[in-house]
Amino acid sequence: MNRVQVLRRYLATASLLAFAVYEVGGLAAASQARDVAVFGFFAVALVVAAAGVAKRQFWARLLGLGGGIGGLSLFMALTLTGNASANITLFGALSLLVAASLFGRGMADHMTGGTYEGDVWRDRGRHGHALSAGVVTSVAVIPVLMVMTRSAIAFETGLSLSGAFALAAFLLASRKTAGLLVLFPSSAMVAALAGDLMLRLDWQDFLKDLLLRWLEGKLIYVFLAILAVVAVVTLIVSLVFAIPVSRYLARKKRKEDDRAESD
Repeated sequence: MNRVQVLRRYLATASLLAFAVYEVGGLAAASQARDVAVFGFFAVALVVAAAGVAKRQFWARLLGLGGGIGGLSLFMALTLTGNASANITLFGALSLLVAASLFGRGMADHMTGGTYEGDVWRDRGRHGHALSAGVVTSVAVIPVLMVMTRSAIAFETGLSLSGAFALAAFLLASRKTAGLLVLFPSSAMVAALAGDLMLRLDWQDFLKDLLLRWLEGKLIYVFLAILAVVAVVTLIVSLVFAIPVSRYLARKKRKEDDRAESD
């Protein structure tokens, strides 16, 4: 076993637990019920991911990597729009530690534990990359959706979409075909939500601000770009898996029918 990968796994586990402590701190300081729910959700999710990473679980690496990348995207969005602070910097540093310790093919080969459902999930080529992209982007969009519930979208909408993406990510990371059934409508709804918000925004004001003061105060535009990327990536993932999974299920059904007839 490669010692570097082992050390990176220990670092990832420690970073995820430290991130969970950070979220518990936010939970203690939260004054509104929805903030308590959000911080509590992330704290529990990070502890679960840390336990999975410690046990070299395939799904835990993808969930942790998605959380790290999502945190980095949130940190960069806040920094670009003039909303940086010491607390946000710590959030970005923890996100970077998690993402860096889990990123790369070496860690993918090291984190081999998990379940399988059909040969299509074992593919290390196109389908393997699509699977990883679907899980990572699904997890990464959750903190963005939660922040957007403060101003741009209804809390119920953001919470429902976040829950759908969390469920899709978990099912896909466990290599379950049901994850695709959750991912496709979720990504389609995010695409529709992003399109609706784009149509209602003042793009002339955005371009003027972009030229004069970079992106100060224009957090919504950065988040819309993130939502658009997530919608495109997750829709592509659904399409990539649609045909092979359909063939696999049809082949499995035929085998079951043949077995029933022979009995």
